[in-house]
Amino acid sequence: MAMKTFKGVVANPGKYVGRIKKLESMDDIEKINEKDILVTKYNSPLFSLAFMKAAAIISEVGGSLCHLAIVSRELNKPCILGVENAFEIFKDGMLVELDATNNKIIILEDG
Repeated sequence: MAMKTFKGVVANPGKYVGRIKKLESMDDIEKINEKDILVTKYNSPLFSLAFMKAAAIISEVGGSLCHLAIVSRELNKPCILGVENAFEIFKDGMLVELDATNNKIIILEDG
């Protein structure tokens, strides 16, 4: 697979390599662990437990002042928001490098 880079809005800088876990509903929170990169379509205060559990976060929506951006800064977790079609692009189990210092996400392995 050719390496493709995705960008968004950096909410909190940092770099992390890990596996994707998608969060679509409250039922998905229990599958998130501390080594995962969480991917969500939207952010909600209801998902805060999942945000706390994950190592890094990618979201389709949000900007520098949204709830998720504030939480990622408080928890000091790498976070990129506003990644167009993130929920479709990133699949559970993919190995991804999230480099929120340089605003890039690279899929390393399809999983």
